[in-house]
Amino acid sequence: MNAPESTRSSAQPTLAEHALTLGPTRMVGILTPSPRPRDLPAVIIPNSGLVPRVGPSRLSVNLARRLAAQGYPTLRFDHAGVGDSNPRQDDLSFDQCALEEVGHLMDDLERDYGLRRFVILGLCSGAVTAFKAAGLDARVAGAIMINAQYYETDPEWNHHVATQQIARHYWTRSIFRPSAWWRAITGRIHYRVLIHVLLRQARGLFRKDATVQQVKDRLASHLRDLAQHETPLLILNSEGDIAQDYLRIILGDELDRLTESGSIELRNLADTDHTFTLLANQERLSEIIEEWMEKWFGGTAESS
Repeated sequence: MNAPESTRSSAQPTLAEHALTLGPTRMVGILTPSPRPRDLPAVIIPNSGLVPRVGPSRLSVNLARRLAAQGYPTLRFDHAGVGDSNPRQDDLSFDQCALEEVGHLMDDLERDYGLRRFVILGLCSGAVTAFKAAGLDARVAGAIMINAQYYETDPEWNHHVATQQIARHYWTRSIFRPSAWWRAITGRIHYRVLIHVLLRQARGLFRKDATVQQVKDRLASHLRDLAQHETPLLILNSEGDIAQDYLRIILGDELDRLTESGSIELRNLADTDHTFTLLANQERLSEIIEEWMEKWFGGTAESS
């Protein structure tokens, strides 16, 4: 087992958190109940990649306690094979497992605690789980995506996005910085990488690889469906994170129109890293999420 988790937070009152085992694979989770039970959705926080349920720099712990104090029971858990949860014994892909496991969590929370609506909140791969779960299960009332990456495991798709990110970095930053020109003069720029990236970007202006286009179309269609059905979606990206490139490539010029629809909100946060390491940035992130939750679902710490 991982080191014991303290149930005391300096910013929030002590909450009676307790461990659960859930689903057929007996996944391990920590439920933070709300001290003010109300008819509000519960929040489910999946793993961020292979980081256990505490989250990077305890981000998941801090978010769970903040949201519970607002009136939202919150479960942070380990997917099968991560942290304290036992591995699965089948050959399903991680994407398939993640969605199936979130469904099992909702089943158990509904049966044992009477919770019937859920908001899925995830960072990185957990954000993709939140995105895909929204719209697939009527119990998912909304999703919060923080620095979502990959979306699909197809290597061509992910290589395409990574190439576009490098090209954006060169065009928007390096080309205007004297230090970059000095590195070029002194031979410290990787010319082979630069030439490969720029040639690939130029090729992409005239044609799209079939696989990349299929993935892009599928993901854009899901985002349109969420907007059409008014499923609340909060997308939070650190400024400069590759998550911005994924979103821009998926939607292109359609991004502004979808965010104007009302149900999809996009915020790009300057001076933050991918995992919101600094406590000040975690505080800022928490405040944005709390405001969004209150806007859509009405929970407040003061409510009785």
